[in-house]
Parts: sequence; C-alpha cells; structure tokens
Amino acid sequence: MVVNSAHDTAAMLQSDINSISSWADTWLVQFNPSKSESLIISRKTNKPFHSPLAMSNVQIPTVNAHKHLGVFISCDGSWHDHIDYIKTKAWARIHVMRRLKFSLDRRALEIVYVSFVRPIFEYADVLYDNCCQYEKDELEKIQNEAARIVSGCTKLVSLAYLYREIGWETLGQRRRKRIKLILFYKMINGLCPPYLCTLVPNTVGARTAYSLRNADQLQSVQTRTVVYPNSFLPSVVNEWSMLCDEAKASDTVQMFKGS
Repeated sequence: MVVNSAHDTAAMLQSDINSISSWADTWLVQFNPSKSESLIISRKTNKPFHSPLAMSNVQIPTVNAHKHLGVFISCDGSWHDHIDYIKTKAWARIHVMRRLKFSLDRRALEIVYVSFVRPIFEYADVLYDNCCQYEKDELEKIQNEAARIVSGCTKLVSLAYLYREIGWETLGQRRRKRIKLILFYKMINGLCPPYLCTLVPNTVGARTAYSLRNADQLQSVQTRTVVYPNSFLPSVVNEWSMLCDEAKASDTVQMFKGS
C-alpha cells in the first residue's frame, strides 16, 4: 500500500497497534511496549515528521537502527551499523586466533577461521553486498589478517602471494558473487519460497512477439537511483546474464556450484 502522507502513515500504524492492544486485552496477553522500536527508513535529507507511536499508552521509542534476525537495518538505508557489528564480532575472534597460532597447526587454525569467523561475513551477505567499497575493503582486511595468521606470512608479503599460498577466495569478488548466483539459481528453478521466486524478471522474449536473439535472457531490472543497481536483484540479474548457457542449464545446485 502506498501512502503519500507521513501523518496518514502514522495514523494507520497507530490504528493497527490499537487493534493488537485490544486483542491482547481480550485474550489476556501482555506486550512490553518498551521492548518495541519504531524505525523510519528514508534517504531524504529533510525527513518528514512522523508522529510518535504508542502501545497501551506507552510511547514506542524511535531508533536509527534496528537489529532484526541478526541484521542491522538503518534508518537511512545504509549498512554502516551492520558492517560495524560484523567487524567488531569478527575482530574479536581474530584476536583469539592470534593467541592460538603458536599452539595450533595450520590445518587447525584454518578450521577455526572457516567454522567461526567466515560465517560472520557470509550471514545475509547477499543483502549487504551493496555497502560502500571502503566497508567491503574493511571486511577484506579482516580475512587478510586471518590468512596471515593461518599461513604464518607477514604483512610484508603481497596479497596476491598470500592468497596463492592460503588457497582462499576473496570475500567480495568471488565468495559473495558466487553465493548470490547460487541463490538466484534456486529462485529461477523454484527451489526457494514463493516470495523469492516471484521476484525473478520475465525473459526478453516475453514482452515482444518478435523473434530476438536474446529472447531467453532475463530482462534487466529498471532502476531510478544510484544505490538500487548495486542491490541484490538488479546486480545478480546482470551477473546471471554473463554466465554461459551450460551453467544456467545445470540440472542440480551441486552441478551449478561446480560450473
């Protein structure tokens, strides 16, 4: 539903909250308004005033970022808060690895990284992959440090040699791109929930009666801002179009991963 007025939006939300409170009173259910948060997402410089919301006569606090299912959603649509959260959590475990490097062998240290540090980067990475480049670089620095700890190399060694020695992939150029394409493969082949599968654009041939060379290719996602093109759907559609036909036609997810 599209609402053109911030006042109307607040009124609709408050009406829904009142309905929830009424239902709770009827069924003797207690909600804690102080544990609820209000988040207004807007990239406008001058954000419109949004009337405060209340539940059971207790005002719901308005926040600039909210952690939902392990992902920080910010009021300005950026990923600064989430990236800071990832960095803090990952660096803490890197420091543990650093203390263990003299008591564990290389294989054990690599298992520690793959099991306890890398999953921090890859949780919901298809969402935050459109973060700023300097934030991506900050995440790569953490993996670089882990690679030095595991391999025993110093900071004087070039990153190219370091990655040849350790045999890892970079987080951004390889791993996140691969994870996005695997998810999109599942979306195209109906291996995801319907709310994801329905996001797949139609083919170019579906919008015209003419026989075109690229009729089997997916339509590009139209964008009107400089931010949206780097988000998951527009970017992964472009990356999918650059894959070879053999990879796109893989019969299973495992075959697609190996293509």
